[in-house]
Amino acid sequence: LLLNRYNGVMSGDNSEIVTFGSLLEAWRASRDADEPLPFHKMPPQFGHTPMHPMQFKVQEAMTSCPARAVQSGVVGFALGGFFGMFSAAIQDPTRLDPQPQTTREVAREMYQKTTSMGKNFGQIGAMFALTECCIDSYLGSSSTKNRVYAGALTGGLIGFRGGLKPAALGAAGFAAFSFVIDHFMGF
Repeated sequence: LLLNRYNGVMSGDNSEIVTFGSLLEAWRASRDADEPLPFHKMPPQFGHTPMHPMQFKVQEAMTSCPARAVQSGVVGFALGGFFGMFSAAIQDPTRLDPQPQTTREVAREMYQKTTSMGKNFGQIGAMFALTECCIDSYLGSSSTKNRVYAGALTGGLIGFRGGLKPAALGAAGFAAFSFVIDHFMGF
């Protein structure tokens, strides 16, 4: 049983030594050339598959700041739409007309509430993602402080429509919310 399990080791198969040797040669070549290790040329036996240059460009584009902002805006719009639909469904109709609402009126109100909340959530998500990405890019690191700064900037910009006091309260509220979420979610 042991002979069957460790047949490659017992037979003296040198494939692992050759693979390690090729990795060592690539590391030495990159060290001597003062360039980073060419990971796209590493052998696939080490858990890294070679990446086509076009695939690398697409990956870089998808992790850029504008792409992250668009992704967060779309997800925020969907989440806000869900919340809007849910809140419109449980909302008590406050109408002066004693006649019951028609299905068309209910659907129209639900659509208005869904799109309104979707736009708001999408705007907040896009603004937060863009400011966080820009701060991370500028500082060169991703930390809790950056997310708190991004929350403060986003809250301040949203509250600025109402004046300086709402901007300060919005900045403080968003910064505190960003810190609490970051702390408890463990990012």
